[in-house]
Amino acid sequence: MIVRNQLACVACGAIIVTRTAVGYRDSQTYTFNCPKCGIEIGYVFRTDQKNISYSFDEPSNAKWVESEEGAVATLSFDAHTPVPNELPEGITPFIATAFYIENRKAYSDEEGKRLHWIRDEWPYCERLMIHLEKGNDDLFDQEARTPPTEKPASKVERLMPLWRVMDGAFNYFTVTERSARSMVDQRIALSLSIDESLFKQFAHDFLASGRVSSIWQQLKTIRRKFVQCYPYLSPLVQMLYWKPKYRDLNTFRLSEKRFDELRQLYVDCYETLCKLLTVAIACEAIIHHGKLAVPTRKRQLSLWDFEAMPNGQKPGILERYPIGPLFVGVLDNKLRNGIGHHSAHFVPEKDEVLYYEFDDDQKKERRLSYTAFAQRVLEIFSAVELASKYFWAVLLSVDGVLE
Repeated sequence: MIVRNQLACVACGAIIVTRTAVGYRDSQTYTFNCPKCGIEIGYVFRTDQKNISYSFDEPSNAKWVESEEGAVATLSFDAHTPVPNELPEGITPFIATAFYIENRKAYSDEEGKRLHWIRDEWPYCERLMIHLEKGNDDLFDQEARTPPTEKPASKVERLMPLWRVMDGAFNYFTVTERSARSMVDQRIALSLSIDESLFKQFAHDFLASGRVSSIWQQLKTIRRKFVQCYPYLSPLVQMLYWKPKYRDLNTFRLSEKRFDELRQLYVDCYETLCKLLTVAIACEAIIHHGKLAVPTRKRQLSLWDFEAMPNGQKPGILERYPIGPLFVGVLDNKLRNGIGHHSAHFVPEKDEVLYYEFDDDQKKERRLSYTAFAQRVLEIFSAVELASKYFWAVLLSVDGVLE
């Protein structure tokens, strides 16, 4: 269903017709630039799913008007579907892309599971994680509905089912291929089969340094932020179900612009991924060198030296090992530094993210379409989820102890 409403820009008086897809969310927030004077206009569309009704908040920099007469533009917004840049007049984004999906039932079923997970299961898992952190074993067992046993459950016995559920659930939100997940599992298993004692030594050092508790908190925060941001990324997840020939990001745009939220999620994912890759390199060091160090041209690089080195240099180490292709592609240090700087911002009239690189003290302007940037966020979150498998291996090796 499409709701048609029109507003007038408070600056120049231009009439703009908005066409808003109803969808399943309680509220949707849209911003755009007035096609005539360029001032940013925004509005919130609310739905009452129980009473099957909708309403509009008062727009910013505009006012709702009764007539479409003299409208300078008609703009379509859909929070759940990518909007074609060349959308035919009178056609909704849903209709325009309806035949792009290869298997609509698979998409509908799996998207339903994702929404159920966000609404019902994630809050439950988050409570269980807090109980684990606080050592509230009775509360954990009560909420987890653990059947009583003669022997109290260990930390690992409590942790394993929770982690498996989260690992399996969040995989449905990522762009990661099954082969990549299998490869990480295989590399972890191979390092343990070669020298489990060496991996346990590394894991206990990791625990003693406080890194286990730190990364536990980082992963929990990233997942919480991702759950909050998923509505703004879900159209990109829908595109994973499209026929490959239609998946050109340059031909679509996202209706909801949440640059500030996505920027912070991107930076958090980048930093945590670089920390998790220390464990990945530990596995590769054991497999290839039989020790907790990697050789370079000048010296033996300890794992802590690898962790401390500038993030921009880490891909050069990673690409020497079989896991390199899994992670190197998302480690764009120039984008991370540019996006993280306060001068980076969203340019509504061009639907672009503007950021700057500094090369030899020269400031260089860089632009990236908002859709492409959102895709980068989804990709780096996927890489974090993949790399979290290494963290799980560490937790098992230290018997589920967080600190």
